Amino acid sequence: VQAAAGVLRHGVDVPGLAVAIHKAIPAEAGLGGGSADAAAVLVALQHLLDDAPSDEAMLEIAAAIGSDVPACFMGGLMRMTGRGEDVKQLTPVDGWVAVVAVPSTRLSTATVYRAWSDLPAGTRPREIEAPAALRDLADVLVNDLEPAALLVDPELARFRDAVRDAAGVEPLLAGSGSAYVVVVDASIGSEVMAASISAALAADGFAPRLVAAGAPAQRGVDLLGEG
Repeated sequence: VQAAAGVLRHGVDVPGLAVAIHKAIPAEAGLGGGSADAAAVLVALQHLLDDAPSDEAMLEIAAAIGSDVPACFMGGLMRMTGRGEDVKQLTPVDGWVAVVAVPSTRLSTATVYRAWSDLPAGTRPREIEAPAALRDLADVLVNDLEPAALLVDPELARFRDAVRDAAGVEPLLAGSGSAYVVVVDASIGSEVMAASISAALAADGFAPRLVAAGAPAQRGVDLLGEG
């Protein structure tokens, strides 16, 4: 709704619009599912409307909706600065995939941010050595929100450690949680790794909502029933 309203505010007529969202990204997991929904509407409108706003205008609309929406609108591998609204597309990097493990625990973004404000002075997040495939982009991977997420749900640390033990690689919290991401070499076989992590988590008494693998997706939209 906010996405369509933003387009309307740019003086573009949006006739007979009906939006149905089929969510596949787990909610309250730090994976940007809500932002992706908004971005999908913007991408679809830009494709469907004859006088659709430009990419630059769409990015302004996206930033007004939420910090993650511009990145979801652009798609692919990118560097985000500011509060996330300033995005720079990067050249795709091959040779790696991300395995995402989503626990049954759900974390509210607002709750985690409030907890972040209450963290003791000097609290520092973990630093994870970046895998070789990403070393040109960063030496270490860090999520400043992890200490706050663990403050909200200390049991999340046990899930993180189980993912680490199963993958043999330190996992990184996704967004404000609760999902954890493991970046692995593509030669390992992402689906095999995902299945192995899922089985190990089950053996440790966890029932994850999702364990899946993939790489940054390029922007695109499938239009059903055209013509």
